[in-house]
Amino acid sequence: MAARVSRVERLTTFVRDLDSPLPQVDPARTYELVPADPASLHAFRASEPKAMTERKLGVLLGRVGTDEQGWLVRDADGDWLGWCHLLRGSGPNSRIGHTLRLRPDDVFLYDDATVPRQRRRGVHGFTIARRLELARASGAARAVTTIANTNAASIASYRALGFVPRSQLVHLPRLGRTIELPLTPTWVRRLARGRRHSS
Repeated sequence: MAARVSRVERLTTFVRDLDSPLPQVDPARTYELVPADPASLHAFRASEPKAMTERKLGVLLGRVGTDEQGWLVRDADGDWLGWCHLLRGSGPNSRIGHTLRLRPDDVFLYDDATVPRQRRRGVHGFTIARRLELARASGAARAVTTIANTNAASIASYRALGFVPRSQLVHLPRLGRTIELPLTPTWVRRLARGRRHSS
């Protein structure tokens, strides 16, 4: 299992409709998604032991054969660059012990990582764009992700590809709870609707 955080943490949920034009994968990025099976995971671990720790390897192996679709990213030279995941429907966040309840036609994008020395090569953007393509091809209508508010780089990557904020998650470890809050308070939305109807 992933290590859980022990302090209050705030995350933002981002969404993107899949009926709008999808970002195009840069043809200059000669990367590929490799299904995360035991052989490829062990090969990644052997090549990049600092990036994929023994603990992380165990987590990823535990997802093999489940509904959690995992991929490893590899370039044309055979170098391992990172990993990413996709899940149809409700999505777990093991770090905060919370499951985001989603619609049946939603897909959840999560657990993206790039090998530190391979960053700034467009790997993260590639994994997002490819998963959006796979999600739409499967009939999904919307993509959702959650990102810690401190992870500015990941937020920038997702926003650049059309994701917009939906809600805030506040993890309260002492209470063993995570609460979801709308970005705009309910009373503000009701007031805005009332003003529109009265005008």
